[in-house]
Formats: sequence, structure tokens, C-alpha cells
Amino acid sequence: MENQSEKPVICFLCTGNAARSVMARIMFETRAPNYVAVGAGTLVLEGHPMSQRTRKALEGFEISDPAHRSSQFGEKHVEVDLVVAMEPSHIQWIRKNFPEVAPRAATLPRLVQKLPEYGSLHERIKKLNLADYFRANGMSYEPVVFEKADEVVAAYDSGRCDVHTTDKSGLAAQRTKTAQPDDHMVLPETISKEPLGPVTREGDEPWSDIV
Repeated sequence: MENQSEKPVICFLCTGNAARSVMARIMFETRAPNYVAVGAGTLVLEGHPMSQRTRKALEGFEISDPAHRSSQFGEKHVEVDLVVAMEPSHIQWIRKNFPEVAPRAATLPRLVQKLPEYGSLHERIKKLNLADYFRANGMSYEPVVFEKADEVVAAYDSGRCDVHTTDKSGLAAQRTKTAQPDDHMVLPETISKEPLGPVTREGDEPWSDIV
């Protein structure tokens, strides 16, 4: 899904994209102007308006969206920053059909209860995935968070932290910044998978083709 703004994109997911995800999306976007809210479903008859019950429920909050049309979750949604699912079965559907999106998908109750309060959305999702990984493997940990990558490397290299985590490409680069790079290794375990891509200057098509 092409995002022309710098705002994070949140996709609200239910089954038919006619009721639950519609209400969640509309109510969220009226309260969170710093995000882009979209909706989708796992089993959709595309192009249909919201259900009458949904429309009437929204009218009780003086909210409406006559332009809404149902949308099937697909390739156009895979690059959203976060998928908010209405029930666990929708997460299972994501894991089966779009496994690359699964690390950025969670049910609404889980996000309300577990999503860290501070940091960018990307950082907060990483913290959530980290907590899940340690819990699933029966390990305890004490997180130490820094704002800048160089501060992380310095703390790790000085022994303040036992390990540190980021994207694997970042770990490989940061390893070279330690005092003794050969004393450190990038572990093979993957905590989550998230999209990364190159950025090139607009209008420089030959360089874009090379990248």
C-alpha cells in the first residue's frame, strides 16, 4: 500500500470488513490524526458498504463514512506498519497467508494490554516481539533502551548489556564498531521479520535501477 505521508499506517482487520474493522478504523482515525488508518477483511465481498447496524452504531457517536467499501486483505496491505486484528482467528489467517506480516500483527486486546507506551510505533512493536520471544522460550531479561544506535553499541561493548538486538544487517554493521569485532557474533535466531528496503533520490532513475 503506497503511503505518500510520513505517518505510520494501521490496518484494522476483521472477517468481512463490514462491521468490526470499520468501526475500529473510523473511531481510531478520528482520535489519532498522526496515523493513517485503513481497513480490510480475511473473507470479503469487495466493494460493499458497511452494514446497516454498523452505520447506525456510528451515528450514535456522530461519526459516518459513506465512502467506505469493503476490501480484501492482500498484497496492497503487506507493507502496513501494524495490523490490528479483531480476534485470534484473524492472526492465524495472517500467519498462514501472509507470514511476513505476522510480526506486525496482533489482536486489539493484546495491543491494549501489552504494547509499550513509549517510543516510535516501530520500536514499540519490536519491544512487544522481544517480550513474546523471551516468554515463549522461558527466559527472563531486563531491557535497557537507548535512543541512538551508537549508544547501544557503546553500552554493549562496555559490558553494560549482555546482548543487543536490531535488524540483522544492522547487527553486522554495528559489530564492526566494537573494540574487538572478532569477539562477537550475530546469533542465527530470528525474533521477528519486518520489511526493509533501499531509499534512493527521486529523479535518479539510473541509480534506482542499480539499487
